[in-house]
Amino acid sequence: MDPSRIFTGSLLATECDATVNYNAGCGILDTDGRSYGAGLNDQGGGVFATLWDGEGIRICAFISLLEVAILSLHTHAQHIGYRH
Repeated sequence: MDPSRIFTGSLLATECDATVNYNAGCGILDTDGRSYGAGLNDQGGGVFATLWDGEGIRICAFISLLEVAILSLHTHAQHIGYRH
């Protein structure tokens, strides 16, 4: 996947090779406290959609009630509009 793609969050490492850095990969840290743990639970949860294709793996978090409502109208990945 092209590392210059736009994404939200902070890039944790630039080396994605699984054979280096103890298989840490090139993860992205999401600093929005509503996207995990107590913050996610306190708002009643959310929806995480994963697209795995020839370009790589992309995950989109729908963490507001409006985003979840919109997602319920579109059930196919090509309609969701993944943020990278």
